[in-house]
Amino acid sequence: MSSSRSRVKIGYMLIERRKGENMADIGILTRNYKVHLDNAIQSGRSVTFCSNSRWVAATDALTDGKSVDLYFVVAGGSGTVEYQGTLNDTLLTPIEDTDAAEKLLANAPDGSAREGLNSGAVKTLYSVTDLRKLQTAFSQTELLKLSNGKPVSDAYDRGYCVVYPYE
Repeated sequence: MSSSRSRVKIGYMLIERRKGENMADIGILTRNYKVHLDNAIQSGRSVTFCSNSRWVAATDALTDGKSVDLYFVVAGGSGTVEYQGTLNDTLLTPIEDTDAAEKLLANAPDGSAREGLNSGAVKTLYSVTDLRKLQTAFSQTELLKLSNGKPVSDAYDRGYCVVYPYE
């Protein structure tokens, strides 16, 4: 490893990055509905969404004080990353009517984040700041998976993939 690089541990993964880079430590590729993303941008505040996946690596990164970029593909779309934000907070396996869940749900754009809590469908609540529509969208295949350094498949349609930050 050259002296211009350093290693950063994210959960069980060790990634390499250039020293002095002003970028997130990891990224998360996820999906959401255009209406939710656009409403969140219009609100201009932190917003909470939900996922049916457990965001363990992202939660670990936040706990370790690391920065996490979020890359959003519009649900039902073509695999194009159109929105980006910063992960602010997560809650794994949320339980309705607990202080932690209610704190995050107060910033949900509508009732959709609350809908699956009682049934157990929601595995993670996550809060996003600085959400914006990208001026230049890009294919999800341009993101590299943190687990093996390979591009995300154009057929990948799940709601959670840990990736290297997009440069």
